[in-house]
Amino acid sequence: MIKKISFLIELLLLMVISQASWSVQYAANSDWHILSAWDNINGVYKFEASNVDIVRQCRQQPSGIVTFPTIQQAVQEVLVNNVIVSAHGMFATNQLRSYYGAPVVPCQHIINGDQLVWRIYSYAKVFAVQRTWPTVTATTPWNNVINETLAIIAAGSLPFIAVISFILFWRATDKRMMYSFALSCIFHSAFFVTIVPGFFNIQLDVMMLQKTGDSALWIGILLFAYCLMRTKLIHKVFFVMYVVTVLVSCVVILSAPNLDAAQDGTAIPFLATMLIMCSALVRVVLNTKRDGLNWHSISLMASLCVYVFSIWHDILTVEGYLYSYMIYSVGVLGGTIFFLLGIHAQLQRSIEEHDKLVVQREAAEESNRQKSAFLANMSHELRTPLNAVIGYSELLMEESRELNRPHLNSGLDNIRKSGDHLLQMINQILDLSRVEAGRLELSMKTLSVHETINAVMVLIKPDATRYNTKININLADLDSHICIYADPVRMNEIILNLLTNACKYGGGVVDVAAHSENGSVKITVTDNGIGLTDDEIKKMWQPFERLKADTTVEGTGIGLAITKNIVEMMEGNIGVHSKVHQGTTFFVSFKIADDAIMAEKMTA
Repeated sequence: MIKKISFLIELLLLMVISQASWSVQYAANSDWHILSAWDNINGVYKFEASNVDIVRQCRQQPSGIVTFPTIQQAVQEVLVNNVIVSAHGMFATNQLRSYYGAPVVPCQHIINGDQLVWRIYSYAKVFAVQRTWPTVTATTPWNNVINETLAIIAAGSLPFIAVISFILFWRATDKRMMYSFALSCIFHSAFFVTIVPGFFNIQLDVMMLQKTGDSALWIGILLFAYCLMRTKLIHKVFFVMYVVTVLVSCVVILSAPNLDAAQDGTAIPFLATMLIMCSALVRVVLNTKRDGLNWHSISLMASLCVYVFSIWHDILTVEGYLYSYMIYSVGVLGGTIFFLLGIHAQLQRSIEEHDKLVVQREAAEESNRQKSAFLANMSHELRTPLNAVIGYSELLMEESRELNRPHLNSGLDNIRKSGDHLLQMINQILDLSRVEAGRLELSMKTLSVHETINAVMVLIKPDATRYNTKININLADLDSHICIYADPVRMNEIILNLLTNACKYGGGVVDVAAHSENGSVKITVTDNGIGLTDDEIKKMWQPFERLKADTTVEGTGIGLAITKNIVEMMEGNIGVHSKVHQGTTFFVSFKIADDAIMAEKMTA
């Protein structure tokens, strides 16, 4: 928090210094005779000064070069004996060669004159500032060449980066972010084109260049900020506020009557831009502290640092506090490249994590297959001796009746019942293992719903008697000719399992009903028992999950898991509605069988 406050104070101080510097129109120099000190001539600010000493220096150093300072968005003319020997831009047509260039005049063009006259035409009062004077140097300065070359490289490279990044990453990452990134590159490219209009042969006046370039600049930065927001480096609320700021700025710029008003619009988002960029940088640092240093965080930090540094550097250079090259083009190129490297690093990390998850999933699936195979083998091995135990117990019961020893029947009957119960459990485990292993075979046929339910009613009678449950059947709402497509044996198991549970945990009354709706048959089993809570409903489909821990009620907790899997294998749906102390309704639904479709399926 302290760092943020100190940063804001520093930012405000720099802005105050910059604003105060605009009042300094030109630097004093006794060698120059001021002819016009930024006089306002029809909205254009003119500065003119003459010097005879530079002519003398050139005569002493004929191979020297006269270098002139850069004045942003201004036309400069150099005259000798009232003849223009060099110019940067064309005052007559209000056209510039570049924003940041300046004349460079060989001494050979000056030595025959009496005095040198330097004229500056500024189209905005904010840039009507001159802090340094022309000097004679031994070598040609590279400022013009480097400034213009960097802008040209950026203008040409950014569309290429946009296309390449879009091709490489749009399928693998956030598509909206990649659209925004590509458009950000395009708008920044348009901005750099307006910086060097002479190279691209753009015949626009200074006003139109200013409006077009500055609007493109802020839209490009806004789109880049959207990319940062999509990577969760900028809060959505801050981004929305920044969008409003940029929109207001663009409206002011495009509707400005003069360059000073347009420049006022250009200055609106500056502070907000620095804040969101620095907040994004702080977020990257915090993420790095939490997750550790990696190429993704390094790339994002480099992108933001290069971006912010280049903006501050160029502002201080334009204001005359630094004598340097304009490097915002380098900042944008570096920022976009580092951002792409960050995306690439994030994708690589995601791929590695995905590969690990795939390996873990395959290991889990293999473990599950081995478990299912083990259960299947063990179930088979257990059923063989268990069938023998049940068979021998039945034989012994027959012998005890023949030998008239009824006192043995009770014990032998308990052995048989326990064996039957254990065999049922083993069969359920075997079914579950087959379902999980994908080896459960179904024999799909066209079934009459009425006949299927009536057949199950016969099978459920022993359990209904055992649990003292009355079962009511209501099939009046279903046409007796309606059929479904299912496995007959498994369909019986599904309904029987639901009815058995209703008898075990119901309140003594179970209602069975069926009706057709939306091309499907829905079978419901409703009891008036204790009901289920929401947490129990979420757990009930898991194998070996016994919701009501009543040890007096037989069960393994896998019946519903098997039922659900079989229903889904037969392309049906299963669900439950329940309220505590008000009962539970289970339902299964299957599509009504179409004769033509069924015939085709059965033929296949």
